[in-house]
Amino acid sequence: MNNNLIILLTFIFSTSVFYSQVNDANGVVLEYNSVKTFDYTALKPKKLKLVNSPNEIDYSSIEGVIQSYFSANTLEWAKSDYKDSLLTISRDQEHFDKLKSLDKEKNYVEIENIYKFEYNNKSMAYVKFSFTFEGVPFQIVNFLSLTNEGGRWYIYNLANQVKISMCLTNLNNSFLLDILAPNSSNPMKNKSSRYQYVDFDLLFDNYQALTTIEKRKIEDERIWNPKVGLNYNKNGNNVTISNKTLQTFIFENAVFSEYGKKERLYNDPKIKNQYKNELVNSIIPTNNDTIKLVHKLRFKLNNSKIEIVKYQLNDKFYAKLLTDSQHLDIANIDNLTEFFRTVKSETFKDILRRNFGKDFQDIMAKSAGNTNGINISNLSDLVVQDKNKLSKYLDN
Repeated sequence: MNNNLIILLTFIFSTSVFYSQVNDANGVVLEYNSVKTFDYTALKPKKLKLVNSPNEIDYSSIEGVIQSYFSANTLEWAKSDYKDSLLTISRDQEHFDKLKSLDKEKNYVEIENIYKFEYNNKSMAYVKFSFTFEGVPFQIVNFLSLTNEGGRWYIYNLANQVKISMCLTNLNNSFLLDILAPNSSNPMKNKSSRYQYVDFDLLFDNYQALTTIEKRKIEDERIWNPKVGLNYNKNGNNVTISNKTLQTFIFENAVFSEYGKKERLYNDPKIKNQYKNELVNSIIPTNNDTIKLVHKLRFKLNNSKIEIVKYQLNDKFYAKLLTDSQHLDIANIDNLTEFFRTVKSETFKDILRRNFGKDFQDIMAKSAGNTNGINISNLSDLVVQDKNKLSKYLDN
């Protein structure tokens, strides 16, 4: 096999960690929706050549870390590109030795688009780029997730980002500039939108549902036509658009649990002392009321503790979102709280176990996450919308 092709394949498979998932809530990934302001830049491809040392890299720029990823010719250098320095690198010494022998004029990468947004108070960038290797008659497009910390960019992989990464990689710049524009009239926009914003998960699902002919009209031709050559997407100028979109992320350390049948909150010093270090302490009554605790979903966002607690007071059910955070970046959070107020504990456990009946089949299909997870935001919206139909699974 062509040595340059071997190097190319190594680069492709070394980014597969991006598609990993994290199991949390009772063994199930829980995803949520978040409205994000973004900048999307379609670039006239910018050529980045191999360099010999990380000392030649400007890590304060996105171009710098992409060039470093391409050029790294030692394991130590390759690991330094990642925010998680303990990450296993699939490139080996044979790869590094072959890389050092490449002609720096004939082997390069080109950045083609950059999607920037904020996540957990950090700047993030999803970058599409292409590899060109001497002797390989086609380009391969690839994708990296980056974060900026301390003024420099690192490779940093968020879990369960398959659908947005596939959209930004597979779809061509012209289509993305059109559908993501604030005043877009693209026919796919309406059916790919949620809360009035393009939802990348819906966009991916609708893209996958197209016929082959329809797909090829909006795709980067290089993903299906190896004969397109090396001059694809070379014309045009840099264009940047800004707008809002809906993106999916995961709840960290999410756990659903039921309270014991006798767990109650009331105005008593012993109860206050028992729960003094818990978020539920804030809903202990100050009068003669007694609250019967039912269940809770506990998770973390941006290092903040969050709990949605369902409880019963005077034969009525309530839910309270408790947190030590000033701001929660969760779309339509009222429906999420209402879902946990109404859903019966056993029903939600069945959902987590995938042990639901036909009444939930369509809802669960529409609430499927990126990698076998559950999008709890979509699930909440659909259940709240169909309360009457699902009444036997819910409390009033």
